[in-house]
Amino acid sequence: MHLILITLLVMMSALLVIKKWPSLSRQEKTQWSLIMVIVGLGILAITGRMHWLGLAVAGLIAGLRMIVPWAVRLLPLLQQHLGAKAKSKQPPSPTPVAMSTFEALEILGLKEGATSEEIISAHRKLIQKLHPDRDGSTYLASKINQAKDHLLG
Repeated sequence: MHLILITLLVMMSALLVIKKWPSLSRQEKTQWSLIMVIVGLGILAITGRMHWLGLAVAGLIAGLRMIVPWAVRLLPLLQQHLGAKAKSKQPPSPTPVAMSTFEALEILGLKEGATSEEIISAHRKLIQKLHPDRDGSTYLASKINQAKDHLLG
């Protein structure tokens, strides 16, 4: 008895939608089509003519059909948000300022009068530890390079 009432209710709803069909927008037509298909499959599942997993898969596909366009529109905003977070982790790169010899020696951990071999060796050790490709800071790597360039001149 309940099945007959549900079937009549679905048929009356479908007739109302069909009557308004020409005046509906494309998006509304798509939504109503998906709803009618899911309801029809639901009736088949309730009566035992279709497995409930088939209904679940059809519902998932219909849901994705509605969710994917919305997610695609939000993807650029998500990328901007994640990109802004990644950029905020690194300190802003300062404008290049002339480095003093004392500062360059201090950065490389050398004493005054260091030879070019010592400068190159100290630079190599530091840059291997702090290079951006090895999760180091671009700021520190640029300072190390600037110190070497200043001392070797």
